[in-house]
Amino acid sequence: MNINLKIVFISFLFILLPIKSSFAVVKTFTAGLTMLPDININETSNISFGNSVLGKTGTICTLTVTDYASPGVPANTAPNSISDQLSGDGCIPSVTSTTNNFSGVYAISGIINQSYNITISSASNSYFTFTPLGKVSDITTGVAAGTTVLSNIPQTTSFDAAGTAMLVVGGTITINSELTANTPYNQVFEITATY
Repeated sequence: MNINLKIVFISFLFILLPIKSSFAVVKTFTAGLTMLPDININETSNISFGNSVLGKTGTICTLTVTDYASPGVPANTAPNSISDQLSGDGCIPSVTSTTNNFSGVYAISGIINQSYNITISSASNSYFTFTPLGKVSDITTGVAAGTTVLSNIPQTTSFDAAGTAMLVVGGTITINSELTANTPYNQVFEITATY
């Protein structure tokens, strides 16, 4: 008779245990996030091939950026410090000089020491095709030590300890149709920077 009581008691425990777990506690918690700050790109100096382009169909003019002559100068004062030149059968060649001011200069800012991708897109219209070539660098190291950014190819680089960078853009224009003398021609192009 004692044996039956033990079996009944053990069976009773097995029946109660699953019921006891239905008294569980449920609490809600919050998941949150803060978006990264945007990357900013500001034009310091626009790119211009000046009035040196001859405008003959099929010719090219290349703007070559050779160096940032004054490392350490803030990006917003950089245009007069960029050493550049023009060459090619589509323009009057220039000597390498910091007084040319042909190069496009763009100040970029973002998260300190954060890596990011930068792309410079080529652009074309019926008059000319622009194929950019850039160098992105920390303003203290100069263009020559910078990372080359080819047209239409994302390039990974990093912001400096101040969260800044400088992009200097040159490149090549190819004349698509005969241009009219003393007439300005323009083409919009895009610079994209993403984390």
